[in-house]
Amino acid sequence: MKKVLCVASLLEMWYPVRQDRRCNMHHYFIINPAAGQGKAAKLVPAIREYMEGEGLPFTIYQTKGVGDAMAYVRYMAKKGPARFYACGGDGTLNEVVNGLKKFPECQVALIPAGTGNDFLRNFTNMENFQDIAAQVAGEAVAIDVLQVNGRRVVNMTNTGFDSAVVAQAAKLKKIPFVAGPLAYVLAVAVLFCRPMGKDLSFRTDNGKEAKGKFLLTALANGKFYGGGFCPAPMAKINDGKLELVAVRKVSRWRFLHLVGAFRKGTYLQEPAAETLVFQDCCTRVHIHAKETQKLSMDGEIVPFTHLEVVVEKGGLSFVVPKGSALLEERDVME
Repeated sequence: MKKVLCVASLLEMWYPVRQDRRCNMHHYFIINPAAGQGKAAKLVPAIREYMEGEGLPFTIYQTKGVGDAMAYVRYMAKKGPARFYACGGDGTLNEVVNGLKKFPECQVALIPAGTGNDFLRNFTNMENFQDIAAQVAGEAVAIDVLQVNGRRVVNMTNTGFDSAVVAQAAKLKKIPFVAGPLAYVLAVAVLFCRPMGKDLSFRTDNGKEAKGKFLLTALANGKFYGGGFCPAPMAKINDGKLELVAVRKVSRWRFLHLVGAFRKGTYLQEPAAETLVFQDCCTRVHIHAKETQKLSMDGEIVPFTHLEVVVEKGGLSFVVPKGSALLEERDVME
């Protein structure tokens, strides 16, 4: 009998029984039916077919309005470690991330169904994010998040001309056939004729300070926003830092000249960047506005006069689909 047990133990060492780790946690698919003009809701049949075929534990939940995803995720996370798939745009992802603020053992994945989907631009092979099998087989990695006056931001927070563009784009998206990058381009055209430049003051934990009239300001964890604009090509979502980029007020014609380079992420290479751009790589920023301004947090617009933005290093367990990886700065500049 002892010999049989001994042989069995050796076989187990040489040929270990591999358990499917996907079965070790529940999979929650958070569907925002309003995202992408109903695109997210169309994912339900494919999700159900794959998960049932694999015999994996899952739940599909369709949100009922703003804040519902956050409340649902917070409630279900209390049951133990789980993986939550945000099926929508950056706004849906933001709600899921905030719902898991006190649950670091839970994982977050993004299945894009919105119109901007800027956060996933920080990864290679973006098409894998729409592949249910690749998502379920993906590995979770620790990434940073920003704490903006206590609220989590996974991609970027910004104010000035750029946040006004986000607000204007949201209005334009209600027009038939106007969605995604087109809405943002049209928003820029609309706002170009309006007064630009806001009074702001900055102080970072590196001791750098600036004040004056600024055209736009981005506090970046990720590289992209606004449907593909790249204000922070040097940003990395896992380096424990945020990239602060504030562009001083310039004439409309000079601004028009910079838009193309700003979109590509090459504007910092312009000869005038040294005097026009206040920039720092830091972990904490204080910003004060002379008057109440609009702030965009992952695309959601809120008012502010004072901001404290802090990096929460490795604060989120984010699922990278099988076949994808983090984008490097050289990949952006090419």
